[in-house]
Amino acid sequence: MENYKKSQVILRNRLAAKKSAEKKKQELEKLRHENDFLRLQNKLLLQKIYNLEKSPSLPTFEQVQYLYGHKLRKVSLG
Repeated sequence: MENYKKSQVILRNRLAAKKSAEKKKQELEKLRHENDFLRLQNKLLLQKIYNLEKSPSLPTFEQVQYLYGHKLRKVSLG
């Protein structure tokens, strides 16, 4: 009877380990997808920045402020 109890405990532990491993695998896959999405988003933002820096026809902050009647205020991003 004691061997039966030991084998039940072993089986229960194996099942719990298998479930835990499957859950971790799903979590890892979700994080990989999220990482891929963020990398793509970052790449697109960098491309936009590059295009903005390349374009000499963009107005300066002062020009935009003048056009909108001094309603804008400069915000520091650092």
